[in-house]
Amino acid sequence: MDLGGAFLTPGKAHRGHDLQIKVRLPDRELTFYSRPVFQERWIEENRLLEFRCEFRCTYPGTPHPVLARLRARLVVRWDGGLPYMDKVGARLRTVLQRRSSLLSDVGAGLAADLMPGFTLDEVEDVDFAVSLNGNKVFDVSGAVPTREWQSLVVSGDSRGSARISDIDYPMKRSLENMTKIRSGRTA
Repeated sequence: MDLGGAFLTPGKAHRGHDLQIKVRLPDRELTFYSRPVFQERWIEENRLLEFRCEFRCTYPGTPHPVLARLRARLVVRWDGGLPYMDKVGARLRTVLQRRSSLLSDVGAGLAADLMPGFTLDEVEDVDFAVSLNGNKVFDVSGAVPTREWQSLVVSGDSRGSARISDIDYPMKRSLENMTKIRSGRTA
């Protein structure tokens, strides 16, 4: 994956909260935290979504910049929810999602079950690259990741592996953005 040039479209990207990225290399392990900037676009409308995410930070304890880029192809489907919820829906969904952050993921799950929207079926494959101080230290293309809890684990065979913790939140936010667009609300 190319780490030079523009990766995200200015003005169309969203910000998430800090995530932990661990990259296990044959000779060392890199662990860093970064706030993702991400965006989404259809590859195949209503079925295959491209999720792009960029992480930038300074490696802890050093002046060295870290750049990581993730491109994931997400297989999604439209879930109609409960039929009557489409009309009642937008307001209740907003309330449930706000409350769910205070209560638990159960409220978010309940909101997702009740309301029509896109659902993530699987992460088809990913491209993921990391550079430290301008030198590419990890690069995989077309890898099939393992989903563990809210994280993605990407294996680079003998080149190491990477774990992106809590990446489910930005991916689900991308699905919510596409749901808003399909439902006629602005993203």
